[in-house]
Amino acid sequence: MMVKNITMLIVLSTLLAGCADAIPDLPSDEEVVINEWTTLTGNFTALIDDVNNSTYEVVNIGNASKWLVVDSFNYTATHLSFVVTNNTVIFNNYTFDNIGFLEQNGVVFNQGYAPNYGDAQLFFPVFPYDITVEYTVVFRTVSGR
Repeated sequence: MMVKNITMLIVLSTLLAGCADAIPDLPSDEEVVINEWTTLTGNFTALIDDVNNSTYEVVNIGNASKWLVVDSFNYTATHLSFVVTNNTVIFNNYTFDNIGFLEQNGVVFNQGYAPNYGDAQLFFPVFPYDITVEYTVVFRTVSGR
């Protein structure tokens, strides 16, 4: 009896082997296109009393006609200062590791799908002193119906 069942399974599996080819492909106009993850890194320095008019960097990511998906956004803000005491220079290095936020049409988010289609802007807080910011954002865009 067992041999009969195994033989029947082998015969049925060979008969059904080509059935998957009968399933039609999705139409190409409704195809979802997911781009690979993109890693964007950068840095900038904002000086409070800069005569060269340095400002915080404006970074836009995404595409106006696609949905933005953010995996992570992290930045490190570093403030290096010093004081002179009794002819001795004492350096202070303050570093802040932060999870960043993005802004899109007035809505702030930090991970997952953006609230709307289109690009988003990296959001950096304004520090009251000279600061160097190094950032990394991992994202991708999705289009389709």
